[in-house]
Amino acid sequence: MIRRPKKNLEDMSMEELQREFSRVNKKATFRTLKQDEEGSFILDPNNQHDREWYENDGHYDFQLDKQCK
Repeated sequence: MIRRPKKNLEDMSMEELQREFSRVNKKATFRTLKQDEEGSFILDPNNQHDREWYENDGHYDFQLDKQCK
């Protein structure tokens, strides 16, 4: 679990923000997605987060189109 900083981010100096970012970034975990020949990411249907992203994909496209206009 990532703990919250003692200060608000807006009140931190640049050095404090860099230390906080470094601390949080060290605890972050990332996974690598496989890609097909066209460069599209291959989602795992057994992964809850992948299913959620895929099922909501149309909603995100709508939001992006709306912002571009």
